[in-house]
Amino acid sequence: MADLIEVKPLKDQKIYLRYSNGIDGEYSLKKVMQKKEYEFLNDDNIFKNVSIDKKTNDVSWGNGVLLCKNAIYKQIELMKLAEKLKLDI
Repeated sequence: MADLIEVKPLKDQKIYLRYSNGIDGEYSLKKVMQKKEYEFLNDDNIFKNVSIDKKTNDVSWGNGVLLCKNAIYKQIELMKLAEKLKLDI
């Protein structure tokens, strides 16, 4: 699996991710942020401090809560394929 090499916050509860193999895209956190363990992301000051965890290479906010880079990768990959096939998902 490709390494996550860039992550940055965007508007509307989204983050941008770029992987070492060139795959990149936006990922919405709206559903994730509805879960109790991710409610802290509703604070814009925390949300904008997204980074890459040095140990796991996952998405992090420095508080020990991580989002799996591989799961997000697969979703971005699927969205890119759907775009290519002109599917509306």
